[in-house]
Amino acid sequence: MTATQPLARVWLPSDGTALGVDWSGSEKAFKKIWCSKIEFGSGGACLREVQKPFSSQGPASISSHFAQWLEAQEFDVAGLDFCFGLNAQHLQSLALPNLGPVTLGARIVERWSTPEAFRAAVGAERKRETDRLQAAPFAPTNLRMFRQTYWGLVALARHREVPPPWKYGVRRNVVEVLPAQVARMIAPGRSYKERTGQAARRALVSEVERACRLSIADELRSVLIGDPDGDAIDAVLAAIAAGSARAYAFIGAPDSAVGTGEGWIFPCRAVPDRRAYLSGAVGPEAWPRDVIAAHEAGHAMTYLACGIGVASVEAIVRRVPTPTGTATRFGWTESLEEQWTTSLGLKDGDARLARRLLGKAGGLAGEMVAGLFDYDESAPSARDDVAQIGAALVRLGILSPGAKETPEPCVFAAVERACGLLQSHRHDFDELRRRLMVEDTVVPAPVRVTWDDDDREFVEELAAKTSGR
Repeated sequence: MTATQPLARVWLPSDGTALGVDWSGSEKAFKKIWCSKIEFGSGGACLREVQKPFSSQGPASISSHFAQWLEAQEFDVAGLDFCFGLNAQHLQSLALPNLGPVTLGARIVERWSTPEAFRAAVGAERKRETDRLQAAPFAPTNLRMFRQTYWGLVALARHREVPPPWKYGVRRNVVEVLPAQVARMIAPGRSYKERTGQAARRALVSEVERACRLSIADELRSVLIGDPDGDAIDAVLAAIAAGSARAYAFIGAPDSAVGTGEGWIFPCRAVPDRRAYLSGAVGPEAWPRDVIAAHEAGHAMTYLACGIGVASVEAIVRRVPTPTGTATRFGWTESLEEQWTTSLGLKDGDARLARRLLGKAGGLAGEMVAGLFDYDESAPSARDDVAQIGAALVRLGILSPGAKETPEPCVFAAVERACGLLQSHRHDFDELRRRLMVEDTVVPAPVRVTWDDDDREFVEELAAKTSGR
């Protein structure tokens, strides 16, 4: 990959809003701190704001007001460009807590009133595990970094919520990000800081637009290109990393990130590539586990949201017997739909059977909510789901038993409603995805039933779509 050939698709969410904050601990922090806001949709993303949110203030004043400023913003996830923790040896030797940046920041400001006193106490600089893995240029207490770390942790000391990976919320998650990692991923080798000039920044912005399907208005593009230090661009890259982290459910932080208190840089990721398998270039074992986790979690949560139990969810690729031989199965959700149907005494034609149809549509809905759906890649791998939706339409009396194909409008209608159910259970959906990334088989916890749409109205909608009305 060259600097002029960005990744085909950065993994971003299909909905929601991300903030990106490029932080500074300098005496003129108000001139260096930038904030961006990106809104995500199924058709791409849009940069809404790039600005310096503070004026005529130094780091002490900004840090004291930062939590209040953040509280006033609307966002689903915010990416902050400073270290949320220290090296484990430093935390241990100084008897500092490992409970996350809120507690750590509060303890630091109690013990050291200046960043210089803080750095003197910490001593020799040491990178964290996440710094090494993400190739961060500096350790948290590096001579060029310690003020940024100190004032960032002091700012989070007043924040109300414990951030990932210590705790995962439904909305307003705040995560540590590294803009340099995003730039390396999208345009490796591309320099855009300081003396590189406007042409280099213009080229990087163009590559970010393509790789992220990001729409940028002319006036905001001028701001990004015109900032000679590249800090405005870093704020946008921070929001992209934050959005990407939300899309993949903040998966990937090892237990040590929490256990040691070092924290975790949530990187920007590419959409898992299924094309090699679909083309026959690799075997089924190469099917991305991220996709399996989202797909099966989607099935499970949709069933549960409809009041249908789920015995277990599996994230294993395996060969299974079929009437004509064997087939590859990419994960499995063991629903209790037959028991549910029997317990209610439902017969064919009962509108409540539409809930079974929604459960079968939940896999594709899971991919959509996770920002993973691509028609050319998702549809071929979900032929069995589509066939089962067709079978459910037969049981509802919408299709005749001899029907050869499942009408696409019915599939889209079912997936759309299933997406709504998953969004109402976003925290449970994401938690199941996280578990399926590390556990082959999971027994999901019960969830609140939220399907309250009229079954008959939904069945009538499906029937109308088969008749072309």
